[in-house]
Amino acid sequence: MKIKSSGSLIGHISALLAAIFFALNIPATKYILGEWLDPFSYTLLRVTGGMIVCWVISLFVKDKITISKKDYITFLLGGTIGLSVFFFLYGYSIFKTSPIDASIILTITPIMVLIVSSFVFKEKITKRKSLGVFVALAGALLVILTQKNTGNNSAMTGNILILASALLYGIYLIYTRNISQKYNPAIMLRWIYLFAFIFTLPICIKELFESKLFTNPETTPVLIAVFIAVFPSALAYMLLPLAMKSLSVTVVSMYNYAIPIIASVVAIFLKQATLRWDEPIAAALVILGVYFVISSKNKKSMNAKSKGQQ
Repeated sequence: MKIKSSGSLIGHISALLAAIFFALNIPATKYILGEWLDPFSYTLLRVTGGMIVCWVISLFVKDKITISKKDYITFLLGGTIGLSVFFFLYGYSIFKTSPIDASIILTITPIMVLIVSSFVFKEKITKRKSLGVFVALAGALLVILTQKNTGNNSAMTGNILILASALLYGIYLIYTRNISQKYNPAIMLRWIYLFAFIFTLPICIKELFESKLFTNPETTPVLIAVFIAVFPSALAYMLLPLAMKSLSVTVVSMYNYAIPIIASVVAIFLKQATLRWDEPIAAALVILGVYFVISSKNKKSMNAKSKGQQ
């Protein structure tokens, strides 16, 4: 009983820390982009930090399972498209739009996973899931269309790109589903990040050397860059699988709902954004829609489990 409680506690702490790291990454990215880094150098920063941290941690992993040769293709595509391109779109979109808008739209990722799964795995979309998709997309569209009506085309472009990055990350999660169940997170991520680094380095190295962060560094931007490179880029990705070992998908998702709240509070405190009338409504719609989808999945898995025990 104690072991179960201990495992559950570790799961809750892991899910909470991952949510905090992902949330803080949004205003941190907003702060460092533009003056200190551009989206290209930002991408290289994240894949370099992720690669180093994951390789160091993987050295302490006892599970030394042999890597299948065919899985290297998954590592390659997962690293180049799922991380390098995703990080670039993520950074560029946050540079263009409000941290609050970005945090709300990114919460829609589970909806993207469901949509992609319906095409790839022919996963059936129930009425409850369909309702969830409709409600969540309505929230995302509310944010995008409100920016259009205000005439802020740059922010609207950023919101569309952040939606595209959420779709891309959903594809990444689906594509790496098999290897994520097969390998330890540190082992899997070290190879994915290595390929992401190899892909990104020749494209972005010039921008990094020419960035103000590299040519004229200051303490605060450097510390924020280290935070971005280590915590949301590497540790958060390792904490989620740890949380999933002892917690249900629904519980882990509850912590993810805190991401737009934390990101918005920090962004407002730093005066990076002001709260518009549509954003709380949009956040509520997205969270409600995601809840419908996640809770539907969780009920289905619980029913299957109970049938198997009978």
